[in-house]
Amino acid sequence: MGHFGGPKLMRFFRYKSSKSVGQTSTTTQSVIVRVSTESSSDFLWSQSLKDIFDDILNLLQEDNDHKIGLTGIGGCGKTALAKQVAKTAMQMKLFDVVVFLYVSISPDIRRLQGQTADMLGLKLVEEDEASRAERIRQRIKYSERVLVVVDDIWKQMNLEEIGIPYNVKFIFTSRAHDLCLSMGCQNIFQLNAFSEDEAWKSFKMLAGINNASTHLFHLGKEIVKECKGLPLAINVVAKALRGKDIDEWKAVLQSMKASNSPQEEYIKDDIYSTLKLSYSNLKSNQAKLLFLVCCLFPEDYQIHMRDLVNIAIRMDLCGSQDNNDRVKSMVQVSVNKLIDCCLLMPSDTRDCVRVHDLLRDFGQHIGYAENPVTMAKYADCVKELVNNNKLHEDFESDADADGNDFSPSDVQFQDRTSLHMTQTESHTVVVEDHFPVAEGTLNPGEPITIPKPSGNMVDFGGLCSVDESFLPLLEEACARTPHLMKLHEGHSLIFWQCAFNCLGMVLFLMKNVTIKDMVQCVDELQKYWEDLKFMKLDLEWLSPAVERALSSTILLKEAYRIGDLQEQVNNWSAQATKLRVELSVLEDKVAAAQREIVLIQDKLNNLGISDVSNFFM
Repeated sequence: MGHFGGPKLMRFFRYKSSKSVGQTSTTTQSVIVRVSTESSSDFLWSQSLKDIFDDILNLLQEDNDHKIGLTGIGGCGKTALAKQVAKTAMQMKLFDVVVFLYVSISPDIRRLQGQTADMLGLKLVEEDEASRAERIRQRIKYSERVLVVVDDIWKQMNLEEIGIPYNVKFIFTSRAHDLCLSMGCQNIFQLNAFSEDEAWKSFKMLAGINNASTHLFHLGKEIVKECKGLPLAINVVAKALRGKDIDEWKAVLQSMKASNSPQEEYIKDDIYSTLKLSYSNLKSNQAKLLFLVCCLFPEDYQIHMRDLVNIAIRMDLCGSQDNNDRVKSMVQVSVNKLIDCCLLMPSDTRDCVRVHDLLRDFGQHIGYAENPVTMAKYADCVKELVNNNKLHEDFESDADADGNDFSPSDVQFQDRTSLHMTQTESHTVVVEDHFPVAEGTLNPGEPITIPKPSGNMVDFGGLCSVDESFLPLLEEACARTPHLMKLHEGHSLIFWQCAFNCLGMVLFLMKNVTIKDMVQCVDELQKYWEDLKFMKLDLEWLSPAVERALSSTILLKEAYRIGDLQEQVNNWSAQATKLRVELSVLEDKVAAAQREIVLIQDKLNNLGISDVSNFFM
């Protein structure tokens, strides 16, 4: 049976001579200071990989500007090795800054600029790409030693469009050797498939078999042969078989052999069959569905937990549309399972996951083969979410440079400097006598200023980080409604972070923004309030006051129109006065002309001429 997706995927498996990859494991979190030192079983070392690793580090220590290429088939460890190099280079203090860019098949310059800015700690406010590139270029100039890792590049590109100058050191990863040459790489390293010995050692370690389980050795070696030396396949299958009995091992081997086709220039169905084992081994239908959904996101997309929760609720993936908390919990459990069996990868961005492009194509293939109608519906949902970025707007503002999920200090208010009030009436809205909207008089000509949170994140009860400005407000709220401190039970960290920061922002606005200024930040208040309602928090104690503030703001917006309306009235009155004067002048001219007509007619009558029309014949 066939599981291959066409020429594009066949290109992924161009078979090279075996030479690489052995044991030991490490993984990284985000490069540039945020690199994790924790080990994991997602990356396997061999002597050949260690040699390449050492060679690259030696090249990076040379004074000249180096461009280094890493090539190999999908799943051979190019990205993981590049991360290991970047991590070690930072630990050795070879560079001031390391930037790691995920490019993929269709480079998005604006997205890549955003990635670069995040790594550099920049907030890009410019709209056009050229200005954004210049900001990035100027920031990089401040750092003498810069390493840029350009991951998964598929075609030649001009990095200066992103803002990255060419006088820095580069590492490129690509499946195409020629592409690395075209990007100017002076040194290119080929990452090949595992040798049989290296593959077997790695498989034994990952599958958890040792001298006490020699009865699995023969089966294990046969299974390893079917993996064709591909590190990703070995990783996936070994983890799927770990702890399983011999009958399951036999069934796996039989399944892998049944789908094999003669090996020609490309490795075909056998690789997909290998990947399918881990997918089929999932006991949870929800986990399978979430994996297929993840495969529908764009290549190298940072898939946030909130995105998966949103889709799970909208598409009823977990069968609990009426219980959002249960859906969130089930999504978290399913994602953990998918990460454990290597079908998903933790992303460099906090609370996000990624799908290896090989697994992404496999998931799309098997999903559309099994149920094309359902996959089409999921694809529409994912496309809408990606295009609108809906949940990123609903749950949190963009992650700030230090990696926090949510930072109210990032809220950007509209320009208020040109807006002045002409009304002189005072308004006050009270939040249950505890959180009043600050009083303010609508004085004409008075410029509007909106207070902002401090931007300093502090610990809140050991649960999450909140803006320092929110802390006393949240403490007061929790003192009045103790159940809020139990909000975290049964929820993930991102839920606490979103919930308490949304609540803190609402209380901050209600406490510190005067009613006359509320019109300028009503959209922010409405946004965070809708977020809280979407999370179904018990906020009956706060709801009346917020709703009154929102409704009062509608009236206040009308008050802001009074000045404009009055100006229009004055203009129209002036025009009417001018027209009345002109009308009076015209009326006088009409009266004078009529009097002159009467005088002329009297003179004609005295001459005996009563009809003057004959004079004009």
